[in-house]
Amino acid sequence: MMLSAYYVETSTTGFAPAAWAATTRKYAFDLAKALSIQLEKDRRYPNAFWVIDSRGRALAKWHKGKKYEPDATV
Repeated sequence: MMLSAYYVETSTTGFAPAAWAATTRKYAFDLAKALSIQLEKDRRYPNAFWVIDSRGRALAKWHKGKKYEPDATV
């Protein structure tokens, strides 16, 4: 369990989920967007990057630099 207000999470192909801690909502959104752009060509991270709050609720997801609602299909 991460002790952070927010975190960014994604699944890697064949491995456990990867997560990055964030102290603010804005930083989490910026980080998810940056990672989704930077790692879009990296085959280890083909999935969306989710922004999760401390209660475990998905706030948004980013895929290839675009923001989607948590329940939207990418």
